[in-house]
Amino acid sequence: MNADKIIRWGITATGHIADCFARDIWMVTGATLGGVTSRTPEKAQDFAKRYPGTTPFSSLAEMAASPDIDAIYVASPHTAHLEQARIAIAASKPVLIEKPLAASLDQAEAIENAAHQAGVFAMEALWSRFLPTMQLAREKIRAGALGKIRKLDAELAWHRPYDAQSRFFDPAAGGGALLDLGVYPVSLARFFLGEPETVDGNWTAAGTGVDGAMQRTIITVG
Repeated sequence: MNADKIIRWGITATGHIADCFARDIWMVTGATLGGVTSRTPEKAQDFAKRYPGTTPFSSLAEMAASPDIDAIYVASPHTAHLEQARIAIAASKPVLIEKPLAASLDQAEAIENAAHQAGVFAMEALWSRFLPTMQLAREKIRAGALGKIRKLDAELAWHRPYDAQSRFFDPAAGGGALLDLGVYPVSLARFFLGEPETVDGNWTAAGTGVDGAMQRTIITVG
């Protein structure tokens, strides 16, 4: 944080999500975009040109070590989250990680452990939990204003034409409907009702073997 108490963010990627974050950050009081890095240096340089005052860094390690960067936003694909979160944490920089937090439970726990051991803030960037309507709904549910909740139905659908080369359908890149979209209703169910006792579901495989659709998920909450 600089003398004006402005948090200077660094972004780890230059894709669509990173671009959305960069555009929106200008509407946030007390925050600015300070740096960007990419596996392709030219992309980082082009990205920085679109946002005046942004420094393109040659690597995440360099950006995390910079005294001009206060926090890191990991906007890369799921499978890179663990490695990049560890770099930010090792540099004692708070890290906000695009959903899902990681590509597996083991990786998510590794991020949690690294953050705890270093005493560094780390969080999944699941923005829907912070919407005023969701905050109010949780407050009413937890206060018992709606009675005992016996069932929660949630549906989120987004059509993506099948493309075996796309990261959305690539098993090695953490593709599939659950990690890309299913995290939203699952997270909100936990946000409203707490941890589930059992989880069950049906899914349909895409041509690459990833889950092309989650048809039904049943979460039983105690």
